[in-house]
Amino acid sequence: MIPPDSVRSDSSEPPLDSGSVAPTEGSRDGATEAGEAPTFWRRYHLGVWLLVILVAALVASAFLPWEWSFIDDGNQITILRGDQAAHGWLGGILQDMIDMYHKDRWWGLFRPSFWVFAGTFYLLPVGPAHAVRLAMVVCAIGGPLVVAARRFTGRPRAAMLVWTLAAVVASQQFFAGIWYPSLQETSGLCFVGLGLIAQRRPVVRALCWLVAAWFKAPFSWLLLAYGLVLCRRRETRLVGAVTSLVAVATLAITAYMSHVGFYTGAMNLSRHTVRVNFDTSVGQLAVPLLVVVAGLAVMRPRIDVSGDPTALVMLLGGAGYLANLLVWKVDAYYAGPYTYLLTLAVVFAVSEVGTRSLTRLAAALAVSAVLGGYFLFDNAQYAYNRLSAVNALRDCVLRLPGSPVVGFNREEASVRLDFIVREHRPHWGGEVTWVRPDQLTGADGKPLRYFINQPGYEASDRSLTSGPVVCHTSEVSIYRVVSQS
Repeated sequence: MIPPDSVRSDSSEPPLDSGSVAPTEGSRDGATEAGEAPTFWRRYHLGVWLLVILVAALVASAFLPWEWSFIDDGNQITILRGDQAAHGWLGGILQDMIDMYHKDRWWGLFRPSFWVFAGTFYLLPVGPAHAVRLAMVVCAIGGPLVVAARRFTGRPRAAMLVWTLAAVVASQQFFAGIWYPSLQETSGLCFVGLGLIAQRRPVVRALCWLVAAWFKAPFSWLLLAYGLVLCRRRETRLVGAVTSLVAVATLAITAYMSHVGFYTGAMNLSRHTVRVNFDTSVGQLAVPLLVVVAGLAVMRPRIDVSGDPTALVMLLGGAGYLANLLVWKVDAYYAGPYTYLLTLAVVFAVSEVGTRSLTRLAAALAVSAVLGGYFLFDNAQYAYNRLSAVNALRDCVLRLPGSPVVGFNREEASVRLDFIVREHRPHWGGEVTWVRPDQLTGADGKPLRYFINQPGYEASDRSLTSGPVVCHTSEVSIYRVVSQS
């Protein structure tokens, strides 16, 4: 028997003491007591206003001083522009997708969604492109919030919404796709969030999660778990069988390509690698699980996965995703998806929240708001520092006199910085080049006039950093090279 002071997440008529009014047949359809016909505005006016504000904020964000990152972006834009110059605007887009397919065959990756993404996303200027990435993050956040809003009513709904939001935004790596626009993790999480919204449409959810799996193959475990769950019911068995087969096929193709690929050949199947990565993943999960445990301790909800299988699907999907990464890498931005899935598995397992004690609900709301606000502010500050560091270094190089050869102790970043500088000054006569640890010149042997040193990357000869510092940012220093003996 359900206690009178609790509300079930799947209850269609919550008790009056839950803070909501039990709906009548008319009010469920948006009608008033006078029998007026329901209207879209009456039912969804708050949601419409929130959507308008959100869209306006995303549009405004496109005008912020964004910059491309030091991984992938410059290369993707260069390839796309070259393909369009050779094959026309539309033909270049299609050719870019084909180029990405051939490149992934060499790398050992299977990510059809990214082939489409690369040929379309990089048509955008840097500002709108980052606005799109912010929209993707919003979708990843919005999905869990919609699930929580549907499952609870009244006072518990507010507590669950804030707690869910705090649990999602607690992970720093969840936001990595903002300062690294090419990351498939964020793109995949966007479609996971959209799939969560499509709770009553199994085909739509399966398609969304297939797009996620074709951005990042480990999401296939989420798709497979969902397909198997659908197979339990006769009316969704066909969709579940097809979904499961597609997930297995995706995993099989990925496994085959990874064995013949250059990039994925670096996977290490040793026990030591698995153990080290597992220990690292525990550290990555610590912060979001802290928020989860705090909410559980204050609310003392009932945990039950026998009703709504979403929690079980997220648990199996997250565990499979993490297991897939144990032979590769689980830190940095790789951690975003599995922390998201495993955290939400616990949140979605909550089936009842006590409602008699307003103090307890207020405490849950306050604890979640404080923790969520703290981690969100911290992550936003980290993102700002990462983005502003690129802008600051770009401006430093643009202020250097003449057409200097500038060395950098980061291989890929040197190429990307050179691209970024030329985007702002197309006829710049200088060059940013990678300096190997055992060299005093650029990769082509040209003498250096300046050298960019970023701690934590390749060590450089002391003579390159013995001159005066001509520019300094939060992450790097630029030295004038005075001797190369």
